[in-house]
Amino acid sequence: MSRTTTAFVKLAELASVCRKHARALPSSEKTQSVWTGIGISLHHAYYVCPLNEVAEILKVPPYTKLPGVGGWVNGVANVR
Repeated sequence: MSRTTTAFVKLAELASVCRKHARALPSSEKTQSVWTGIGISLHHAYYVCPLNEVAEILKVPPYTKLPGVGGWVNGVANVR
């Protein structure tokens, strides 16, 4: 028997012994998915957004008032 064949036989025997003495894998448990979100208020109304849809959260930056726009527009701001 060649050295390669002998090494293969030894590895096969070792694998067999390991399988014989190995413990079974634990049973898989059902997991519950957890929903995460973030709550915000916008003009005195409250909303909840899924966290995976939120790209960025900023504080309100300084803004410049605009003349002649509706009351729901505070102004424009340079974010970048």
